[in-house]
Amino acid sequence: MQRKWQISKQFDFCYGHRVWSQELNQEFSLNSCLMCRHLHGHQGAVLVHLESTVLNNGMVTDFKHLNWFKLFLDTTLDHKFIIDINDPLFETLLPHFKDKNFLIEHSEGYKTVDFAKLQNEPVHIHELYTAT
Repeated sequence: MQRKWQISKQFDFCYGHRVWSQELNQEFSLNSCLMCRHLHGHQGAVLVHLESTVLNNGMVTDFKHLNWFKLFLDTTLDHKFIIDINDPLFETLLPHFKDKNFLIEHSEGYKTVDFAKLQNEPVHIHELYTAT
């Protein structure tokens, strides 16, 4: 039987969203309040689990090799608002992008707003869309 070495690293991030399509079965609900339809936030976590049958310098990998993933989480998800493009409040919550023409489509299947559209807008508009 071949030996396997395993390591794990957890990455934490915060994000906001709403579940506009939430529906409750009133028969099983204590009340009719649809909490997830409201804007709210979560503490998210991604657990990366790596396994290898071969060690390189005594390690499965150096955790620094995962810095690209941490950077992705920090720039794409951390302290960001995730919204469904079909959300009826899309135009209200993202008024500068209501025509959906200034969205950057990523190969992974998600879209982000093109901040270049905001370059001539005042600071308070930039703050509406970015945390930096």
